[in-house]
Amino acid sequence: MRFPAWVFRVILILTLSFSLAAEDVGPGDQEYQIYSAAIKDLLLAGNQSSINISDHTEYPDFLDRLLYTNPPFSKGPTRLENGTLRSFVTQNSRHFPLKKRFSLSIGYALVNEKNDSYATWIAGFSRAGFSPNEDQALLLLDNAAYWYVSKGTFVLFEKEDGLWRVKATEMAYIGE
Repeated sequence: MRFPAWVFRVILILTLSFSLAAEDVGPGDQEYQIYSAAIKDLLLAGNQSSINISDHTEYPDFLDRLLYTNPPFSKGPTRLENGTLRSFVTQNSRHFPLKKRFSLSIGYALVNEKNDSYATWIAGFSRAGFSPNEDQALLLLDNAAYWYVSKGTFVLFEKEDGLWRVKATEMAYIGE
């Protein structure tokens, strides 16, 4: 039995549509709100006129082991809700490009450390992990002064009156 050519085209289009829909998507509006809040609350000391931001999400491989042996916000008064850490790990299974969707009152540039070797003081972000009811988020903020000199900080956010606010921070690593 021979099928008309249009049948094959329809099948091909449907297959491509389903495979594209099944692909992971990059950071959404809530994540850009979280990134912007992290910059405003944690990085804009003084009268900074601009900031460099990595052009892709970042998540160091060595953190996987650390997260299971010493999860962030597991001690002390500020705790992760059930599911937040799992969401964080799942979201960071790969890197995603970032776009100019930050809500900032200062200028910023998206830079790539390998291509823009002149860039210093670069803010890098992981993907955010969310609690099941999406009122808590966990983020890894990497603040690189120069090439390999950086500090990683876990940042815990809570949503208050529709806005993401920094609730607590905890050092993740110091790198060079």
